[in-house]
Amino acid sequence: RVPYAGAFAVGGDELLPVDVDLVDGGFVIGGPPRSGRSSSLLTLARSLDRRLVAVAPRPSPLRELPGCHTDREAPYELEALLAEGPYALLVDDAELLVDSLLGPVLERAVREARDTGSVVVAAGTTEELVTGYRGFVVDLRRAKAGLLLSPQSPGDGDLLGVRLSRAVGGEVVPGRGLLVQRGQVLPVQVALPD
Repeated sequence: RVPYAGAFAVGGDELLPVDVDLVDGGFVIGGPPRSGRSSSLLTLARSLDRRLVAVAPRPSPLRELPGCHTDREAPYELEALLAEGPYALLVDDAELLVDSLLGPVLERAVREARDTGSVVVAAGTTEELVTGYRGFVVDLRRAKAGLLLSPQSPGDGDLLGVRLSRAVGGEVVPGRGLLVQRGQVLPVQVALPD
């Protein structure tokens, strides 16, 4: 079965429930500080139909999930968690892990996700994720699927390969952003956890 997340957000002109199709195995959540990246990641986690493996190197709502991996220098523990598939690997503060010992494990997970029926979802600051030129985040961005929370400049669209209007920017509203799937852009509001 295709990894799928239902009722992740509301969006469009009618504010109808929006589902996320994770058929390509990767999804990126980017946004500025206080935009709801970690909370959006947790909302997505709660709607996924896969065994969850969470990684959060800093304090995060993701740490509420059982067995959340917090040590960026302990790759063998993460490898053991990923040995049983399929899974949904959820990574918060992804930009902090590219150069860590977890980096190669995460790269392998992204490369193998589609073939194993797994999915990798990573969240981080848009600025850091857009300017990274190596590591698992670059591989993950190739799916061109994700959520841009409170985009602040047209360049933020580069994260997911879409062009944004010059009118982006302004107030940061947690959970409000643009869902990008297969080149389509839909304004959404994520149903953030209580």
